[in-house]
Amino acid sequence: MKKVFLSLLLFLVPTMVSAANYKITDYYIHADVLNNGDMKIEEILVLDGTFNGYERDLDYEAQLDDGYDTTSLYQAHGIRDITVEAKYIDNYSDALFSDTSFTKFESVAYANNGESGKYILSNLDGGYRIRMYYPASNEKVAFRISYTLDNVVVMHEDVAELYWPFIGDGFIDHLENVDITVTLPGISSSEKFRVWAHGPLYGDVKMTEDGAHIHLDELDSGEVVDVRILFDTSLITDTSDIKRSNENSFERIIGIEAERKEAADALEAELLRKYNFVVISSIIMGVAVISLTIFVYFKYGKSPKSSYYSKYNREFIDDYGVEVIDYLMKRKITPNALSAAIMNLIYKKNISVKEIVSEKKKVKDYEFTLEDMTNLSGNDILLVNFLFDTVGKGKVNENNQKTFTTKELKAYASGTKTCETFIKRYTAWKDAVLRAGEDEDFFLTSNTPKVIGFIMLILSIFLLIYIVSNQVDFWLSYVVIMLTVIFFIYTIAVYKKTQKGSEHYARWKAFRNFLNDFGSFELKELPVIILWERYLVYATIFGLADQVEKSMNVYIQELDLSQMNVDYTPMFFYINFSPILHSSINNAVNSAYQSRAANYANTHSSSAGSGFGGGFGGGSGFSGGGGGRGF
Repeated sequence: MKKVFLSLLLFLVPTMVSAANYKITDYYIHADVLNNGDMKIEEILVLDGTFNGYERDLDYEAQLDDGYDTTSLYQAHGIRDITVEAKYIDNYSDALFSDTSFTKFESVAYANNGESGKYILSNLDGGYRIRMYYPASNEKVAFRISYTLDNVVVMHEDVAELYWPFIGDGFIDHLENVDITVTLPGISSSEKFRVWAHGPLYGDVKMTEDGAHIHLDELDSGEVVDVRILFDTSLITDTSDIKRSNENSFERIIGIEAERKEAADALEAELLRKYNFVVISSIIMGVAVISLTIFVYFKYGKSPKSSYYSKYNREFIDDYGVEVIDYLMKRKITPNALSAAIMNLIYKKNISVKEIVSEKKKVKDYEFTLEDMTNLSGNDILLVNFLFDTVGKGKVNENNQKTFTTKELKAYASGTKTCETFIKRYTAWKDAVLRAGEDEDFFLTSNTPKVIGFIMLILSIFLLIYIVSNQVDFWLSYVVIMLTVIFFIYTIAVYKKTQKGSEHYARWKAFRNFLNDFGSFELKELPVIILWERYLVYATIFGLADQVEKSMNVYIQELDLSQMNVDYTPMFFYINFSPILHSSINNAVNSAYQSRAANYANTHSSSAGSGFGGGFGGGSGFSGGGGGRGF
């Protein structure tokens, strides 16, 4: 029973940290070369974030293959005296190397995520893996590891040599603020004292009085950093177990490092050439994008000013159908245009509409009748055929007049077999309206901006490929590439109104303002009531039918209809019918596209299957050397 309880408790209590999300902000190494050729190393790795701990691989048999030297001579003979400690910190400081408040880890055979102050030491081929448990949640932890590498120094006949990969290729993390300090057993006063480091070209290496100091602001995953130091043989006083080459190697090593430096300098010069190319190209492209944006805006995007400045306009423009206004205002045709076109046909008496009275029907249904085909535009004829021949299927009433109902409209649009036909006819009508809008010359049409945008986009793609393939990093390049993409999108969308387009746009905008504020005017300020039905046609195109209808009904209640000689009852019916028609058309169009999407999903669905100095030379010759990763 006790075991069951403990198992249940472990299951219910979550680990402190479930997923590692961190960065390494500092990696400092202090290495002391001992007088017997061993090397004592202390490392501090600072992790910032959320994690359970860190895994560090120590490799004393790092493979050397730099084309000059053998492998085994530079391998250590073992690792001993491993200690592990950690501490939560705010920021790194050198004082952490002498800080006595670190938590010392206990070596264990097994540990769980969430446990703290424990480490597991496991054997690797030529080294060890240290799995350190010290969980953190959005915190900063300094892991301090110390160990001794046996027999690292190589004794030549004329000089002693330390050649070691302090950072191996096994780090999967991007390292920041990398700092390596190597201290010799004493001060090397010989003229043969030399220091080199190999790795990225951007590292910094300095000789110190008794060793070397290496610093890198950052180091990418998998990059190796090794250090080579030549110093007095007299500093190694205990030579009982020292590795010997039995050769005079100073001149040979100097020659090797001179070749490597020459190669590194050539590589650096090539990278600098590529970097300068990217910098110059980015600046030129940046200036070009900004200049072309200004040019395209003024040439193809800035519309001429209109001479119409009034806020309100009550006058109609009769040069084109009401549906064309949608193209002028939005550069596309929406369901509002379809509703307005039908309302306009009703206003012109080409179509009549009446409610189908039925006590059984909870939703009102309306019947449309084709009364007259005279004085219809090409768009109107296309619309009439769409509504009465396609939706209404050509059926006629007792007077041999074609009809269709709102019920039939909704059914045809949402029907599985008819929705595609509905969309095709609706699209054909929209295309005809677009062509009619284009014929009005509201906008200046030119492909020049698109061509300019496409050329700049291609150039930015070439620049990006060059940056990635040559591993050149320049922040302005990414900004310019992003601006070029934005510019390309702009050139596709940019348009410019003609003088006619600006004039008509300003008037229709003022007309919309009038309809939008219809309810705020005094009744005596409004046009005569006989025009209200026509105003509703235009209210529909602007999406204001509901709003205007409510305002009109408020005014109608103020009118003394008994004093009027005209029967306005039919007009009042159309005023209240306008929002209903608008809603029916929107619902029908939306239903058609939804039904088509459902048809596509059903026909394309699939079932799941089973189933003096020296320098920082480029490119280390070592592989291995250990690494690390968080967990």
